[in-house]
Amino acid sequence: MPYAGDHSPEFTNFQLTLFEAEWRDLYFFLESHGYRLRPRYHPDWEPSWKRKNIEFYEAEDYIQFPVRIGVMDATRISNGQLVYLKEVKSASSELKILSYLSSDELRKDPRNHTIPLLETIQHPSKPSLVFMVMPFLRFIDQPPFETIEDVYECGEQVLEGLAFMHEHRVAHRDCAYKNVMMDAAALYPRGFHPVQTRSLPDISGSAPVLPRSSVIIKYYFLDFGISTQFNHDGHPRLVVGRDGLERSVPELSDDVPYDPFKVDICILGAFFKQHMLDKYSNLDMIASLAARMTSKDPQLRPNATEALAEWRNIRTQTPPLQRFWRIKPRDETFIASVFRDAISLFASMQTAGLAMNWDDADDPWVSSDEDAEGSSDYGSTSDSGSSDSNSGDDRVAGPSELHNRASHSHGTTAQSRDADAEEARVEAAIEGDFDRLIQNIREAGDGTSSGMLSKMWDMNLEEREAEFKDDLRAASGVGRSKKKRGRRRGPVLSQQVRALIGEGNQAYVDANIPETIRIMQEVIRIEPRAAPAWSVLAQCYDDMGERGKALQLRIMAAHLNHDADEWGELAEQSRAQGYNQQALYCYGKMYHLDPTNVNALWDRASLAKEIGDLKTARSTMLAMLKRLPHHLPVLDELRPILIELSDLALCAELFQGAFDHYHSVYPSGRGVDPETGEEVPGGGFGLMHLLVLADLYNTLGEYGKAVNTIRKGCRWLQGRAAQKFWDACEDDREWDVPESNVQRGGEGEMQPGMYPLDVNARHRLAIARIKGGDIEEGKMHAKIVLAQDAAEYAPLFSEIADAYFEREMYAEAGHIYEMLGGDAGTSSMYVLLQAASCRRMIGDLKEAAEVYEHVIQADPGHNEAKMKLAEIYEILNEPRKALDLVMQVIESRKRRAAHREGTAEGGPGETASASLFEEGKVRGAKAKGTPAKANPNRLTIVQLRELETQKEREAVQSWHRVQELWPQMLANEEAATREWLVEAEKLVESFRETRALFLTSRHRGFRGMFPRSARKQTTEASEDNMASRLQLELGRDTLARKGAKSENVNTFRTISFENWLRLFMHYAFLLTRRGQYDLGNEVLRHLLYSNAYQSRSSQDSIRLALITCAIHADQFQTVVEQARKLINGHQFNNEPIRVLISSLGSGLRATDAFLVSTLSKHLLRETRLADAAVRDPDSLRYNTAQRRYGLVGSSGKGDPDDVPDDDDEVEAPAITELERAKIAHEAQSAKCCSVRPDPLGGEELSECPMVFGANIRLVVLKERQAMAFLTHYRNLRGDTGQGVDEVEYNFGRVFQQLGLHSLAVRHYQKVLDAAEVRTQSNEEDYGLAREAAYNLSLIYVSTGAAPLAQALYRRWLSL
Repeated sequence: MPYAGDHSPEFTNFQLTLFEAEWRDLYFFLESHGYRLRPRYHPDWEPSWKRKNIEFYEAEDYIQFPVRIGVMDATRISNGQLVYLKEVKSASSELKILSYLSSDELRKDPRNHTIPLLETIQHPSKPSLVFMVMPFLRFIDQPPFETIEDVYECGEQVLEGLAFMHEHRVAHRDCAYKNVMMDAAALYPRGFHPVQTRSLPDISGSAPVLPRSSVIIKYYFLDFGISTQFNHDGHPRLVVGRDGLERSVPELSDDVPYDPFKVDICILGAFFKQHMLDKYSNLDMIASLAARMTSKDPQLRPNATEALAEWRNIRTQTPPLQRFWRIKPRDETFIASVFRDAISLFASMQTAGLAMNWDDADDPWVSSDEDAEGSSDYGSTSDSGSSDSNSGDDRVAGPSELHNRASHSHGTTAQSRDADAEEARVEAAIEGDFDRLIQNIREAGDGTSSGMLSKMWDMNLEEREAEFKDDLRAASGVGRSKKKRGRRRGPVLSQQVRALIGEGNQAYVDANIPETIRIMQEVIRIEPRAAPAWSVLAQCYDDMGERGKALQLRIMAAHLNHDADEWGELAEQSRAQGYNQQALYCYGKMYHLDPTNVNALWDRASLAKEIGDLKTARSTMLAMLKRLPHHLPVLDELRPILIELSDLALCAELFQGAFDHYHSVYPSGRGVDPETGEEVPGGGFGLMHLLVLADLYNTLGEYGKAVNTIRKGCRWLQGRAAQKFWDACEDDREWDVPESNVQRGGEGEMQPGMYPLDVNARHRLAIARIKGGDIEEGKMHAKIVLAQDAAEYAPLFSEIADAYFEREMYAEAGHIYEMLGGDAGTSSMYVLLQAASCRRMIGDLKEAAEVYEHVIQADPGHNEAKMKLAEIYEILNEPRKALDLVMQVIESRKRRAAHREGTAEGGPGETASASLFEEGKVRGAKAKGTPAKANPNRLTIVQLRELETQKEREAVQSWHRVQELWPQMLANEEAATREWLVEAEKLVESFRETRALFLTSRHRGFRGMFPRSARKQTTEASEDNMASRLQLELGRDTLARKGAKSENVNTFRTISFENWLRLFMHYAFLLTRRGQYDLGNEVLRHLLYSNAYQSRSSQDSIRLALITCAIHADQFQTVVEQARKLINGHQFNNEPIRVLISSLGSGLRATDAFLVSTLSKHLLRETRLADAAVRDPDSLRYNTAQRRYGLVGSSGKGDPDDVPDDDDEVEAPAITELERAKIAHEAQSAKCCSVRPDPLGGEELSECPMVFGANIRLVVLKERQAMAFLTHYRNLRGDTGQGVDEVEYNFGRVFQQLGLHSLAVRHYQKVLDAAEVRTQSNEEDYGLAREAAYNLSLIYVSTGAAPLAQALYRRWLSL
């Protein structure tokens, strides 16, 4: 079963579920009765992907059977037949009815279409249950129907079976799509897998399938769970109940009795509508019968016998050619329909017995030698895979043609040969598009893929967009004359195809349009690359008035003609008919065939811009710039597109390149405009282009480049490009004016230039200087600009004010905003709001409030102004006014939300388009106001909400049942426990497979199945917070509390997360107790990653549950792992350490887990930190990487196991004086003992050896002092027997703690040797031998010398 959030093997269910475990226990029992389950359910099953070293998804035994209680697939051992096992009660009506219909007498009737009951098997441990064994069936349309005759056969068998059941007084009551299936064994000669039904039984590949018309298929009714069988007593045949798959039957009721036989007719009628008429367009002949069968009045519906008779009448009246014609999906495109009809024509003629005998000796089309030669040529040239640069020149040339080639070749240059090769490559690529199109039509057998052609062509067009960037020639090729190549001849056609084309042309001359279409479709079936056939078909549809279809067919033909002018005409026709995407495609082909045709690129870019396809317009115009570098009209058209796409950097790069180009070409600042031929400033690159470039740099924050652009550019346009000395000045004295009153240029300095500067250019300088931090220089320019007429230069004034506002110069900005706001011609809402903001920022709250009041008076719906005014009222201690404004904003938000929900539903349906493309789709950037087209394979938000509502109902039902069974489960009642586990498993799996509960951003918590956007949440939370705060301030307890709503949701499917956690823990405990610890452990570990349980208390609860399960299963490594997580999360708290010690209290495995070196190191580090907290709290620093406190100067790396998980929430406050005392107290309680600051005297050492033993762990932190201390200790103890024993033991402990095992072994061995000597005289005088032996055994085990450790166990540590 899939688990949301993680797809790694760690979280994939590689164990059997509870449902599967029950079938595993039945494996040998079923095998004894002749039925074998799949290898996955063998009691000794081990995953095969681990043995075979393959990916798990490549193994057959990885596949689980879909969870359905009491059903499973199996294989009949005697004949290898795939069967279906279903567990039912022995007294159920389903078994009774199916046994009756499967009796020997009724089974002989060919009209009996109930699923055969092969046998029943009594359940081994449940006397009330039996297993029904039935053939394994498939849905009726898997594989899909192929011809109308397939549908006729299916419908006749189904109606025949229904009439048979009704004749025997059986009403099925649930004969919907999933309960009418077919035996498809004959369709799959090599079999198929029961779960992955498209694969072979071992999933080694796809299962080959035969055509439906080549085998006999039997259709069956199944699932008689709500069926009813009536007696012969003549009582009314009425029932009640609303159960069943089909909910559209109008008379279903739990109270009012109805006729179940009429319900069966209605259900089958709905079945015919939904799975035949709604899917296929050429089954209208059964529409009338289906409508009668689904009539709202049951009395108007035919009975089963009448419906069967009418169906058979429809079938016999259908002509044979039509009956064996393919069925047409309703979403099939026109081109696909034409091609598939051509293929189906021949197949249906053969099946109906009307096909021509192509092998007849008297056939007038039998090819002669000449024709055979032509056929050979055809076979070599029609293969789409062989198209190359020479594919059009394979034919044998005549003498005159050879002469022309020879004479021409002498004058051919290498450049022309390259051009010819390039043209041939492009033509071959276009033919490749045609071949791929035809191949896609062939491969999409049933045509059920919606928009197949348009999607394929769209993808192809995207590839062509990329080619604009990689496939362009050098700009020097523009304008060069090019000899137009003649049309390449297509494949050499066989005599038969040429004869057919001739017949089709004659039929067209005779005005026999239907016959012309039929013949040309046959030509296309034989040779799709026969261009005349496509052209004649196009002309036929044109004559019939179907312009759109004719245009599509001409496009197909154009792929084979390689005429750029033809593609241009097709583009114009497509554009005229409104098929803009199709027109873009045609323009692209036109450009590829004639890369010098810049007009094609211009038309393509203009159209793309017109329809809002900005990315296509950008790529096309960039292609034009490669052919026409620095072309100003193209740059002017490209600029708004790049700005709209937020590609400002590229736009600035292009304009900077153009500036550098014109600056170098026209150094004098004047030149001839190539468009008009007149001499103009900059040769066309004038002041407006400089302003654009400066604006781009200012927007990008590159203020230095903006200043340089204006200074260098304006100097160049004034003809002073040679005066580069001005660049040495950091200020703008070059453009000073006398009115500025700025005194610059003292003695020995550069004097101001006093050159004129356009006010717009000066404005750009002011913006760049102010935003760049050169405030005084910017103010000088701004003062000159602000001296102009405000009405004429209002946008410049506003931008200067914005620059001041951005630099937090609110007084200067406010003055300009108020100047603009005081004139009706320059005032705007934005200006007034900014003026109010400036007033507020400088402390003039009352004046700011007045401005906001004016804004609200002018626009009562301006919520931003209301919130700003409410904030000011709150500051001014007027909470009542503030609260009224906030409530207005909240009500306005609710009204807008209701309006959006009302307008979002519904909308006109899409009409079928005659274009080859999804014309509503805009590539790249979506047009403004145009909603994105929904993915047909993706559920809408309404459907998702309906699905979630259904799952919520199911979860509530299961939860109620779990609560009812909980007391009985806790009382260890077996039946209740099993049912509780089944219901709990449903809830647990529904929780785990919900992606919204396992997001990568776990710290944000669970925000619901359909969370609102973050921006909306932030805005609404701000409004609600303010309302709540103001209500509290006013003391208005009678009002509805609009308290701040947390983003997080505390329930999932109406069940609180507290109850979910309780359910998970009980479920894991119960699994562990029943021997399925691995599954319980996996469930709890997965829950740790849920964003609903990232709080510290939740994480601790789950980890304690993991420890509990691990203790029961003797998995003490897990105990240590989770306990260390608790210790890390609760630093300086000894409760997690107590949990660890108590969990490892007894047993060899627990002891082994405790003695692991990593745990010892971990506890030693915690002891050091506790000691430091007691002795010197200032030495602790918070480590942000590990999220815990550490010693100053430590590496910070630590043990990798101690690094907290991403979900561990460890606070990081600084250590205050009050906290130091608390930490010191907790650390003191966590320590084993403390170290006295003064060294102990000799007498104390001799009298207190155990004190030394307790402190040795801390003394070794300073090795040099410790070794000196130990040497002094050896001298004090002397060389007596007891003293030597003690000294050697303590020396061994020191070296063991330091990791010097070789030295430790030497000292421990001396203790053991001394004990050996003493025990010879006194058997009970062991001294410290046992302690030394135990420590020595640890060293041997850790170094891999297990035999030596075992010898120590036997000698010193055994009773």
